[in-house]
Amino acid sequence: MTHTAAHATARRLLILAVALLVLTGLAAPAAASPETRISIPALNVDAAVGRFPLNGVSWTIDPWFTGLGHLQGTGWFDRGGNIAVGGHSYMPDRTPGIFVALHTLRPGDIVTVSYSGETRQYTVADVRSVAVNDLSVLYPVSGERLTLITCDGASYDPNSNLYHRRVIVVAERTG
Repeated sequence: MTHTAAHATARRLLILAVALLVLTGLAAPAAASPETRISIPALNVDAAVGRFPLNGVSWTIDPWFTGLGHLQGTGWFDRGGNIAVGGHSYMPDRTPGIFVALHTLRPGDIVTVSYSGETRQYTVADVRSVAVNDLSVLYPVSGERLTLITCDGASYDPNSNLYHRRVIVVAERTG
């Protein structure tokens, strides 16, 4: 498969996945709440959660955004489901982003979420790298799961200026 054909296939899969997320009714509120924060002590991360809105094809993510963002259309803290939050591994100038070390998390590491005056604890259950077009990691789930996502820095191709894989961290609610 040529690079162009692979890109077109990935785009169609993304459109299908976004449609699935929206149709399930698990879409988050129009804007993430400013009082929502995520703390990951193992990464020295403590940041507010912004919003990465759907644009009809994918998510609009400013390449220079330095924080965390909720992927609209995925679960949300007051609704449950698969709550997806992303951040950059590297900025466009190749300086480290907020999730540059996401791949170093290990099962058992703790992620704390502060939402609407409540503190929730999640425990990392899985850390893996998936193909850039593998959106199954964002599919709805029963219960409540936190999925952290970023580009896999090791998969960056400077010739195409593309990442070919994503780092995925799955954390289950434990408190």
